[in-house]
Amino acid sequence: MLSACETQPVKPQPESIDESGSVTEKQATLSEQAEKLLALADDSDSKTEQQKYRIQAARLYIEAAKIDLAKNQLNILKQNKTPSESDTAAILILSAEIAIAEKDLTSASQLIAEIKPVTREQQIVYYALKADLDYLSGRYMFAVDRRVQLNAYIVDENNRYRNDIKIWAAISNLPTTQLSSQQTSNPAIKSWIDLAKVMRSGQQNISQLENDILDWGTRHPGHQVSQTFLNELISNYQADALKTKNIAVLLPMQGDLSTISSTIKNGLLSAFYNDPGSPVKPVINFYDTSNKEITFYQLYQQAIDDGATNIIGPLDKVVISQLAQRGELEVPVLTLNYAENPLNHTENLFQFGLSPEDEARQVAELAIRQNKKRAAVFYPDSEWGNRLNTVFTEHYESLGGKVLTTANFATNTNDYRRPIRQLFNLDQSDIRHRKVDDTIGKRHSSYRTVVRTSI
Repeated sequence: MLSACETQPVKPQPESIDESGSVTEKQATLSEQAEKLLALADDSDSKTEQQKYRIQAARLYIEAAKIDLAKNQLNILKQNKTPSESDTAAILILSAEIAIAEKDLTSASQLIAEIKPVTREQQIVYYALKADLDYLSGRYMFAVDRRVQLNAYIVDENNRYRNDIKIWAAISNLPTTQLSSQQTSNPAIKSWIDLAKVMRSGQQNISQLENDILDWGTRHPGHQVSQTFLNELISNYQADALKTKNIAVLLPMQGDLSTISSTIKNGLLSAFYNDPGSPVKPVINFYDTSNKEITFYQLYQQAIDDGATNIIGPLDKVVISQLAQRGELEVPVLTLNYAENPLNHTENLFQFGLSPEDEARQVAELAIRQNKKRAAVFYPDSEWGNRLNTVFTEHYESLGGKVLTTANFATNTNDYRRPIRQLFNLDQSDIRHRKVDDTIGKRHSSYRTVVRTSI
């Protein structure tokens, strides 16, 4: 009965799509099934059966990501000149499913508000659509609550599995800190939250994980999670564990670059602990490159010996230039700066680092996204500053912005008052202000004289 709800693409842990080709196979299969249903619709003399087959076909097209074909069936259904209340509800439901598939929150919300379910199946799909809307809107625990309630009405194991996938997708989007702080009196929701905590515990031993899930089942004997889902969850966890990344981060934790390195380290750890994705997280090890007696390449080899599958670092442009001269690196290396010559043909070497010009362009793009389309540019009086001014201005105006005024400042001083006054034309503003004050002052003086004379 919940097959109608499979409109919102999610990334659940137990079900993944191999982008190397199985997506096309799945789409072809779904399309074939849809075409068979449409053939049945064409052969049927019953309008009720025609509608049923077309709706089923449209939903298969939605699942196959062929939204235009689903819309074609919707348009045919809308041609019914005497729709019943059930027909009207069915058309609104299908319209909402298409809007959800297109992630059109506004249309989906409006359509769902208009739906008045007639049949029991329509009521279930209507409630599932509300859960999908919550999911798309980022209200993940609302989506969990709705789908947990839906589970009480689902008897078929396959449909229970589908609903479980969507519950897990919503739970998986919660950051670990938010997951840990969740409080609920609903035992079914509590069992899902506890299961997510078990899966995020970082347990790499599959036998231990199975024991942990058995313990979870003992703590929640009345849980609703289908066995099919649990089997898939363990299987996918095991597959992910075999592909676990071991990331080595090579940074200078002492010296001039220690502050930058500390910031990078904190950022990596923050993302690591707040990532709501796969419960099988990569292993991260940090190596200090400050010791001049140990070369970067020696640390690189040590990290590989320790099991590193990926390396982040270094920061030093000289070291990066040396790496860029090698023909091949054993494991992928993501540098945090550019070599002197950013173009390289070294296999497994990826250079990452925002140049000042890149930052200037990003500032321009951010300003436009925030609808700030008029700018004053204040830049250092140097070749570097002139270059940034030019890059920002050209990119900003190409995006629809307009630079109204510019001013530079000397790089050998910390006193920016005069150039800032020039930038915003404050000197002229002060002159106008004094003129206004003088004029008003004279008028007030004349007024007081007239008043005194009159008295």
